[in-house]
Amino acid sequence: MNDQNDAVPTSTSDGGQGGNGKPPGEKKGWFQHIRDDMHANSLVGAVGITFTALFLIVLTVVLLYSITKGWPECDVPEESENRNAATASAGANQNAPPVANANLSATPGANANAANANSNANANAGAARIDADSIEPTSGPVPGKTLVTIKGKNFGSTAEGMVVKFGEIEANVTNVGSESISARTPRHSEGVVDVAVERDGDRDVLTSAYTYTCPAPTGVSLFLMLNMAGALGGCIHALRSLYWYAGQRELKWSWLPMYFALPFIGSAMATIFSLLIVAGFVDSATGRS
Repeated sequence: MNDQNDAVPTSTSDGGQGGNGKPPGEKKGWFQHIRDDMHANSLVGAVGITFTALFLIVLTVVLLYSITKGWPECDVPEESENRNAATASAGANQNAPPVANANLSATPGANANAANANSNANANAGAARIDADSIEPTSGPVPGKTLVTIKGKNFGSTAEGMVVKFGEIEANVTNVGSESISARTPRHSEGVVDVAVERDGDRDVLTSAYTYTCPAPTGVSLFLMLNMAGALGGCIHALRSLYWYAGQRELKWSWLPMYFALPFIGSAMATIFSLLIVAGFVDSATGRS
């Protein structure tokens, strides 16, 4: 009789739905799968691997984009160079002397006009010529707008009619004195250029006097770049490790926190490196390299 009682099935508290409280055959969501499979020594399933990989990939893309956008711009658009060259050519054409004097003999009073032209030419020939000696500073960034001072003699007293060119591109002259010219450099591609000073047909050139350089990040920008680079290194290391252990089917749940922490550990290490630079323990000389 006791055997009969033992054979009677007992009812379960979940109403026959199984131990997990869900009807048989019901699909589980991502987090339900993760919760059911999450044990320290159990292997990570496809859902956990996918979620971790997506986190690392998205963070890597964001860091790469931020570093690319934050790096100082060094390339001059081709249309900008063409526009500057066209402006310089137009200015040269405007400053060219008129050729109407070629027909003076065909008009009344031509002899008088010719005499005046000759006297003006003789006066200009006797005047002191422009003499540019040096420029300070001798280099600046590609975007331009650097305030430079050209030292020399016989520059005049006003900015009217004074033209300063870096290569073939005209600069913005801000102040002119007898022995100095102040100007803002124009935008120009990287490299060494001549600096020309012109006024009323008189011209002097400082050969290879100014160097356009690609600026490197400095200050807060450098600090942020180093931090993002450290985080990026952590992401790459985490992705490589995830790929290796997931492919070998040895990835355990207890390891996953490390993959989420690696980018932040890399950023922290970069912060320490930044502080070493600020403290002077590491050379922080600026330059493209």
